[in-house]
Amino acid sequence: MGLDVGEVRIGVAVSDETGLIARGVTTVQRTGGRKDLEALARLVEENEVHHVVVGHPVNMDGTSGPQAQRMRNFAERLRTVTSAEISLWDERLSSFSAEQLLIESGMHWSKRKQMIDRLAAVVILQEYLDHRNRQGSLAEPATEDHG
Repeated sequence: MGLDVGEVRIGVAVSDETGLIARGVTTVQRTGGRKDLEALARLVEENEVHHVVVGHPVNMDGTSGPQAQRMRNFAERLRTVTSAEISLWDERLSSFSAEQLLIESGMHWSKRKQMIDRLAAVVILQEYLDHRNRQGSLAEPATEDHG
């Protein structure tokens, strides 16, 4: 499962059974703290997820800012409500890439706003899956190597 965690919404994507293709499944409207985590824990259970990849917004120069720290804290809190493995994945430009895909598809700006978080989660998860599959292993790459 891939997550694009924003202030208002959390985009959610899952992979197919083969671990090759990511697809968007939903967007969770944030209501606050524990309720957000419980909603994600339910999605993990419903989709039989074993590994959750949380987008980690490092700066373009590779440094870590306040938002990156918030995602590290979010990942720690998520670990308390699910037994799935949780890791961070460098999400630089994922929202930008998602928006470009929607623009290229001709989607109107009002609909793009509704879809951007879910598609950003797809981009994050697909990048993780592609990396993992290029490595020829189901092993998790070291979090610190990827933001």
